[in-house]
Amino acid sequence: MNITSSPSSIQLVAYALPGLGFALVTVPVYAILPTLYVQNAQISLSAIGVVLLLRSIYDAISDQIIGFLSDRTRTRLGARLPWIIAGTVVTLISMVFLFRIPEDSGVAYFAFWTVVFFTGTTMFSIPHYAWGHELSLHYTDRNRVFGFKGFFDNSGSMLFSLIPLALVAMGLLDNAEYAIDTLWMLGTIVAILLPLQIFIAAKYAPRGAITNKQRTSARGVWLSVKNNKPFQRFILAYVIAGTGYGFFVALLYPFISTYLLIPDAFASILLVTTIAGLCSIPIWIRLTAILGKHRAWAWGWLLNSLVLIPFFWIEPGPTAVLPSYILMALYAITNGVSAIAPFSILGDVIDYDILKTRIDRGGNYYAFMMFAVKALGSTGGLALIVLGSVFGYDLSESHENTDFANMGILVMFAIAPGIFQLATLPLIWNFPIDARRHAIIRRRLDLREHRENPV
Repeated sequence: MNITSSPSSIQLVAYALPGLGFALVTVPVYAILPTLYVQNAQISLSAIGVVLLLRSIYDAISDQIIGFLSDRTRTRLGARLPWIIAGTVVTLISMVFLFRIPEDSGVAYFAFWTVVFFTGTTMFSIPHYAWGHELSLHYTDRNRVFGFKGFFDNSGSMLFSLIPLALVAMGLLDNAEYAIDTLWMLGTIVAILLPLQIFIAAKYAPRGAITNKQRTSARGVWLSVKNNKPFQRFILAYVIAGTGYGFFVALLYPFISTYLLIPDAFASILLVTTIAGLCSIPIWIRLTAILGKHRAWAWGWLLNSLVLIPFFWIEPGPTAVLPSYILMALYAITNGVSAIAPFSILGDVIDYDILKTRIDRGGNYYAFMMFAVKALGSTGGLALIVLGSVFGYDLSESHENTDFANMGILVMFAIAPGIFQLATLPLIWNFPIDARRHAIIRRRLDLREHRENPV
């Protein structure tokens, strides 16, 4: 099916809505659960880090398998929707066990249900991104598609911040600090929301289309990636920056709760952060159109690399709350481009591959990207290992860390992520597929489509 018109806003809302539910449940798995398992189960900080690192190896395999199978799927529901539905079921089942945190649970329990959880989220996320790529063929309009997705993904993070505050206001919790009971209530909400959101997406979002009848093969995927220089450049930048972002995600909650000593403020800090990120998305949609996707991406990451440095001058304690609001809001605003430009650029890279190979491998390409996204969280395992083993930092609530340990978490949280991001700027500043070159790619694809399928 040749897509000639842009999807309506209502259709894009229906498409993007499930991202809210998945963000709502994924954020705590990355940012909260490792700390809670250390504090409430029979597992050490270093063991958690090892599990996260080993899971990344599993992801490297499972992501590609799911992307490959998604590209080969042909059903009356489309290529992507069956995987999205199945991924939702697997995620909800694993969440029930992962959020329980039994006192006698150890490494094996945490590792198994973490793997099942991320298998489910992969079955959702890769086909969902590939679906978004198929909703529009236009360079600028893809920013709009992924802008909607980024908005609802960030809305899920905002709800994650609001729920503890709402539970406190209703008298169901004594404070807004994240605990096992809080996560269990969160899981109940997600179990209600996700099936409803998937139903809306299935009923009202356009299916999109695989742009060829021929199916991909394993050898074809390998040759495609091997010969796609723009993709190699793209994924290298994403993996480098992702390594640093994994540090940020894994250390955010420990930094706020055990270094700044304001655990009760974490929910409100996260709320301010997500609201700022939501507000930035319309701005970045406009900036990507004005500056070009790759230049907007580069400027966003340059500024984002610098905004956390002032944490070095913030004194831990109650007075740290207001500065944390400001710095984390700036972080979210400058990082808002990450919800739009990379995903939209990858859609253009997939068009380039279709032009060269005549096969749509959108699922596999987004699988490579999602593996990089998973690496964001998994490299956080390395951050936890270094923090505990090298700097001797202790996450126990009653432990007083040394100056050396405190300097370690400051450097790894406020400096290291920026260093990785800055290293990517030479790769993305002059990215080879810009608006002009993508227009040429689309003209050639449209001409070939017209020759092969004349009206």
